This record gives sequence, C-alpha cells and structure tokens, in this order.
Amino acid sequence: MTLEQSFPGLRNSPGGAVVAVADNLFDLTGPAEAMTAEVLQNQTRQLSAQIKAIDPAWHYDEIVPTDTLGNRIETIQGLTAKVNDLRFQRAAVAARVMTCSPETLPI
Repeated sequence: MTLEQSFPGLRNSPGGAVVAVADNLFDLTGPAEAMTAEVLQNQTRQLSAQIKAIDPAWHYDEIVPTDTLGNRIETIQGLTAKVNDLRFQRAAVAARVMTCSPETLPI
C-alpha cells in the first residue's frame, strides 16, 4: 500500500502532502463541509417553499443515491447542483404560472 492510497487526496491537495495527511488525520475541513451542506439544504427548503407558493401542485422529482442502510448520500457538489436546478425551476414555474407583470413576482 502506498502513501497515496492511505491518504486519499494527497496528490491533488492544494497545500501539499502535509496538509492532506493532517486533514485526513484530524478532519480539518470536516466542520466547514458540514456547515456548507447545512446551508445548501436550507437553500433547497427555501427554494422549494417559494416554488410551492407560486404553484401548490409542484413537486420535485429527484433520484438520490443511498448507502446499504438506505440513508441518503448527499455531497456538496450534489447539493449545489440541486440548488441551481431549483433556481431554474423557480424561474420556469413563475414564467409558466404567473401572467402578471414582473414587478409582482415573488422572486
């Protein structure tokens, strides 16, 4: 087993090998990633509520990967993509449902 296999991310770490090893041992970036995930989840809830306010019949279709126990696997990249998708869907729903002037849109 090589050092790179023991410490994933060693090669691509911006701070170099020392930072990658320390991050894996002490979980230096874990709290920041958890906070980022929480902020993105809050944004998804807010965007979903805004879309529901425009069109109560709207629902979000998504396929979410799960682990062997059935728990959702959510990554920062996946949550970011979901937030961006919800923003586009909010605009599409507003354009479809609203026939009023742009000043009265709740966006």
